[in-house]
Amino acid sequence: MPSLHVAWAAWCAAALVTASRGRWRHLAWLYPAATAVVVLATANHFVLDAAAGLAVTGLGLLAARATTRPDTTEPVPGCRYGPWPPPCSPPPARPGGAGALNVAFLASRPATVATAQELAAV
Repeated sequence: MPSLHVAWAAWCAAALVTASRGRWRHLAWLYPAATAVVVLATANHFVLDAAAGLAVTGLGLLAARATTRPDTTEPVPGCRYGPWPPPCSPPPARPGGAGALNVAFLASRPATVATAQELAAV
């Protein structure tokens, strides 16, 4: 039986490493290592259970990568979205994405909100 304690900890570490960009991000791998030590020391699992938990996480991450298409909103190499260096042009919007949802939501709202010109006239 694979250790889901270790599998969950490895997934959390992989998510943190992937989502963050700091130089300390790889310290997240200490979490699954510590979890493996604890489940082995408390005799909740055997060594092969911990290894199987890592394998389950690895296979799950590979399956997720194989079934998802690459994100088309990634920045151009050398381009950074943030305060410095100056940002590049915004990524292209996908049809039917969040922008389309916001436009549809705003279009469905009643026109009771005052515009800037109306507020300036007051």
